[in-house]
Amino acid sequence: MQEQAALYALGVLPSSDAQHFRTQLRTDAELEFETEAYEIIVNELALSPSAVPPASGVRERLMARIAVTPQETSAKAQAPLEAAAFVTRFDEGEWLPLAPHVSCKTLHRDPISRMVTSLVRLEPGGYLPRHRHLGFEQTLVVSGDCIVNGETFYAGDFRTQEQGTLDTEVTTQFGTTILMIAPAHLEILDTAWAH
Repeated sequence: MQEQAALYALGVLPSSDAQHFRTQLRTDAELEFETEAYEIIVNELALSPSAVPPASGVRERLMARIAVTPQETSAKAQAPLEAAAFVTRFDEGEWLPLAPHVSCKTLHRDPISRMVTSLVRLEPGGYLPRHRHLGFEQTLVVSGDCIVNGETFYAGDFRTQEQGTLDTEVTTQFGTTILMIAPAHLEILDTAWAH
């Protein structure tokens, strides 16, 4: 009935079907409500350029073509898209030293968004330089303690930073591993780290 309500609202239901449909409308409140909803949409469409009647026989040819076009009901049409997957196991990948007591393992680089997902490990005494974020950054403390701008975060704590914000201090007392999703670059403000 939903399809007939839409066709009726559009004014394309064949006249014999339209007569029968109008009879049903008088006794079926739910059908009437649904048809009114379609009519509102059709009226909104009416505000767009005026309709031009189709050439003779177009409706019949279209309906005949719809009737013979197979509907997609195959398993392929219903199957979810198979996305490419990339897996990095815990013991895989290379930890690259960034500075004394600081290392990083890149997990994923998104070529479209240019965001990088990585693990950053700070040993006691290690720190990240004072820096400005050049895009939205997300961090999750995986283990240990992470001190950012004087506030201490622990395993499971999640933090975001907007573009343009500053981190003046990122360090640890006992060691930490952080999962970071951030732009590939940031503006380093610590001259000791500038290359």
